[in-house]
Amino acid sequence: MNKVFFDPYLPLILANVLHMFIVKYDVWPMLKIPIHEKTFGKNKTLRGFLFVGVFTSLFYTMFSLYDSSLQDKMLTGFLLGLSFVFFELPNSFMKRKMGIAPGEKATKNKFFFNFIDKADSALGVSLMYCYLKGLGFSTFVILFFGALMTHFIFSTILFRLRIKESV
Repeated sequence: MNKVFFDPYLPLILANVLHMFIVKYDVWPMLKIPIHEKTFGKNKTLRGFLFVGVFTSLFYTMFSLYDSSLQDKMLTGFLLGLSFVFFELPNSFMKRKMGIAPGEKATKNKFFFNFIDKADSALGVSLMYCYLKGLGFSTFVILFFGALMTHFIFSTILFRLRIKESV
């Protein structure tokens, strides 16, 4: 169980921290194309999907604790990265419908939206990982809550280091 618990996290953490620097310093601005600005806002971009997918794939390939082919590791990492950003889209859609600007925090129901901001990607990654590895519901629950706590902890650390603008 320990290797199942830690296997997906390190690659995602590294890819997402790097992505924060990519956004902060506007690296590869030609890829900063909104997926659909009216629906999801200007911050959900092609650059984010590509960067998080590709770099999660690279890190997963380097750090995966499972013995599998290089191709399987690369695909698993890429799908984990995509699931992370893809599962953020419904939350972004909901915020746009409520009139919350991209990158802004909700003024009403702050706890709910802070929870959803972390839980959406945790849900996506946990579902994808369990699907790809053929893992059961109890493992999914452990992975989901582990991903949720990991997301909260790293958001707090990155905020305190002034790498991230909000928790």
